[in-house]
Parts: sequence; C-alpha cells; structure tokens
Amino acid sequence: MSYTHIIVKMKADGKNKSLSHTETNLDESFVVEHIIKPYIAGEIVIVDGARAESQAIEKISVFRSEEDIQQLIVETQNQVKPGSARERAHRLFGGRMAGNDVQSVLRSEGVEQVTRKVFNLALEI
Repeated sequence: MSYTHIIVKMKADGKNKSLSHTETNLDESFVVEHIIKPYIAGEIVIVDGARAESQAIEKISVFRSEEDIQQLIVETQNQVKPGSARERAHRLFGGRMAGNDVQSVLRSEGVEQVTRKVFNLALEI
C-alpha cells in the first residue's frame, strides 16, 4: 500500500510569516478529489482541520511513500547514529528532528515527490 502526504504552504499575511499545514497517510484519490480539485477550482479547501481559501495558498507539495509517516519517522531517527549519546539526544529532541519534523522526513530518502502527477490526475491530463 502506498501513502500520500501533503504540505500546504500558506501565503504570508502582512506581518505574519507563512504557515504550512501537513497531512499524512492519505489516499491519493482523497487528495485529488478533496484538496487538489477544489484548490484548482478556487474553492475552499479543508487542510489539517482548517478552512483555507484557495487564493491564500502559496504552494501544495504532494509526496508518496510505501510506508506510513510513523515508520518513516522511526527510520529517520534510527539513521541518526554518530556522536555521543548527548549529541544524538540533542538532534532527536532539540535539533532538526525535534517534534518529529514531518516536513524533513517527507523530503528524505524513500519518499517520492509526486506533485505534478497528482495535479495532472486532477486536471485529467
């Protein structure tokens, strides 16, 4: 089984920095029908439990993996081996992987970027 994951980057709003919403372990057809098609049509999109106007979205990135996000996080954390126990703990809990940085995991080895393919499916081309 393959899993589809998305990152929706919102446009910056005045003084506020842009936010990113991440949804993981989705079905590709769900992403096409409920996120990509409404976005293309300029409709409201529900992402990460929030309503988002299509015009407020800067970018949608779509990824596919053969493993669910929890397994990918475990594999990424297991790759962090060199250094002392203190250095490993800092990287896992206070550094780049703090809070299970899902966006970093989605851009790692074993995860395929499929944004164009999914948009083509939504556009039926």
